[in-house]
Amino acid sequence: SSGVPLAAFGCEDGACRFVDLRCAATASTLNVGHDVTAVAFDGDGLRVACGTADAYVNVYDLRSSKPQLRKIHQNDLPVVDIRWHASSAESRKQLILSSDARTIKAWDARTGAIECNVEPSSPMTHLAVAPAGDGDDSGLLLCAGEQSRVMAYYVPTLGRAPRWCAFLDSLTEELEEADRQVYDDYRFVSKTELEDLGGASFVGTPQLRAHMHGYFMDARLYKRLRAAAAPYAYEDYKKQKVAKALKAKQESRIRRADAALPAVNADYAKRLLEDETDEVDGSGDEVAKTAKARKRKPRREKPADATASNPLGDDRFGAMFTDERFEVDTTSNEWALRHPSIKPKEAASTGGKRKGKR
Repeated sequence: SSGVPLAAFGCEDGACRFVDLRCAATASTLNVGHDVTAVAFDGDGLRVACGTADAYVNVYDLRSSKPQLRKIHQNDLPVVDIRWHASSAESRKQLILSSDARTIKAWDARTGAIECNVEPSSPMTHLAVAPAGDGDDSGLLLCAGEQSRVMAYYVPTLGRAPRWCAFLDSLTEELEEADRQVYDDYRFVSKTELEDLGGASFVGTPQLRAHMHGYFMDARLYKRLRAAAAPYAYEDYKKQKVAKALKAKQESRIRRADAALPAVNADYAKRLLEDETDEVDGSGDEVAKTAKARKRKPRREKPADATASNPLGDDRFGAMFTDERFEVDTTSNEWALRHPSIKPKEAASTGGKRKGKR
């Protein structure tokens, strides 16, 4: 014991004997009732936990021979090790870690409530807890068992990671991000948001659960506070939804020619989306225009599934408007030979459409 000059020894006759280290004499004998297989003092040295061969753990006050608390392991195996755990978590609970060959049980030293269970991969013979610093214990458990390697388990519920392996905390936070549905009936609020809602008086009550930089609040309480803080918020929300729907309806009536054009071959896409009729020069009589119209070849119909991102309406040619490798170079010699009547600058400004008479 670190608090009093006593050493405890568990005996096969069901007794736990306390020896005074100052005179090397037996100071007291505690009748546990069964073979004592593990003994551990708490930090103050005023309480002792005794594990027995019939899977029980008894917690005693040194000033009394009656157990304050009794805990049973369901595996019916002898208790091999006991550790008092000063949790470094936010709860600051004082726990007892009792282990048999199959299971490590972490439970409250005052109420006996189970905090967590750990099942090692092989039969265990000894348990150690890594210190977290500042006199607290971490959540890293080191277990010696029937194998060549030491088994290590990190349990964030028991405490934070030691300083020399602080990266374990960040790893567990990343794993917890995928499992945020634990608090289905709760809503997370920051301290600032809680003050804006007028719920600062709930701090320290069971209505709030401290977590990271804020609190978890019951969803029903959150709705009530929000309704009291902003009574007209729902009416404003309905007005915004109606205005957004009207705006979308107006935009669908009038379609801009340059709306949502692709980044590649935008001029060619714009030409395909426009009307399929060619421009005719303003000079000349109606007869010439009629003859021009007769000679003109019939245009193919625009596909029904043509869109601004794929004007051709065919997925096979969709890369033509997304991949820069298919972009038309209006400054190349090949393009100039195929379009001798259109200058490069005109092509850039008109989208490659020819002007004048053919």
